[in-house]
Amino acid sequence: MEQVELRCDNGIKFAELYPDLREIAVKCRSGRCGAARGVVVIHTFDLATGRMVGTERYRDPVTEQEEGK
Repeated sequence: MEQVELRCDNGIKFAELYPDLREIAVKCRSGRCGAARGVVVIHTFDLATGRMVGTERYRDPVTEQEEGK
């Protein structure tokens, strides 16, 4: 099985499901986790236990493009 994107009816991606790894990756909007304008925070959770197994932070290219207008 491949990665599955979880999107609302408007096409906004909220999470990625990794069935082979039995994990789900979700976008966090909390400033406590480091989310800010231009920074995306992704938490990965184990589907069997519900425990968080990792956090990654990325620069948000969409925000940077908007600021460069």
